[in-house]
Amino acid sequence: NATRICELREFAEHAGVTVLWQNLFQPEYLDPFLHGPVVAQAAIAEINRFYAMGIATPAEQQFFDQALRNYQAVEKAQPGIEHKFAQHIQEIENQYHTDQTGKFAQLWPELTTLCETIKITAVDSDNNLFQVQHAMPKQLVQKILSTPWLDLPWQKQPEQESWPRRKIDNNALPWINEWNVECSRLWHAIEKATGTKMGQYQSTAFWIDEPGFTCRMHTDGEMPGSMQINWIGTGDLGTTFYWHNDPTTLRYQTPFEANTGYIMINSADATGYRRLMWHAMLNPVPADSFRLTSYSVGFA
Repeated sequence: NATRICELREFAEHAGVTVLWQNLFQPEYLDPFLHGPVVAQAAIAEINRFYAMGIATPAEQQFFDQALRNYQAVEKAQPGIEHKFAQHIQEIENQYHTDQTGKFAQLWPELTTLCETIKITAVDSDNNLFQVQHAMPKQLVQKILSTPWLDLPWQKQPEQESWPRRKIDNNALPWINEWNVECSRLWHAIEKATGTKMGQYQSTAFWIDEPGFTCRMHTDGEMPGSMQINWIGTGDLGTTFYWHNDPTTLRYQTPFEANTGYIMINSADATGYRRLMWHAMLNPVPADSFRLTSYSVGFA
């Protein structure tokens, strides 16, 4: 209720009751002080609106003065906290109280970004290719998009030395440990959503594709599975999948939007059959721009 103080206080005033304000620290995903600057600034603005109403008692003034100091000291969100909060809301609305679906967004529209948890959707009935949305939590997305990518050290991707592609040195990314923690957690969500054993998360390559880059039609051989997430680019640069080695047999085109991409399950079935997952990126990266994606794999 950090962003609804005025509403609650007005209700108490009209009902003739007293509000005894308390901080909520457990469970930790309900602690507003852990949700980063966006929530903190919204709470600060709400406290200032409450003070402007002129009805705060001395005890309330003391309580909210301390809250203001705490919010003003917030610099970043606790890693993983948004994922836990979003999971909590989803469980309430979709598991425990299904009649309440969508209620949080209606009641707290200013906080709906906290509920943007990962969404994994099969693109067709074959159940081996999935669209992934909101792959990473908002605070990590902001760090990724504000990184000076073109200034970072890089090398060529092995076996792609002739491609106009840079493989970024992950040691130059100050948030890479946070990324790896989120990917390890994400791997379990992928297993649950796809019904496929993904093994253990292994690593991620961050690729900068330079102007003119295209990727010919190919399959990934016997690699069991992968996840590619789009980050930065101009135009229609998403990976496109085909039923056959033929660009007229379109299966699915990945929208090129930040924090959105695909999960490809490339493992053989119980009979040993492995469908050929043909895919490509045939639209050239425009001049004076670049395409940034992340490519994550796990152990079989």
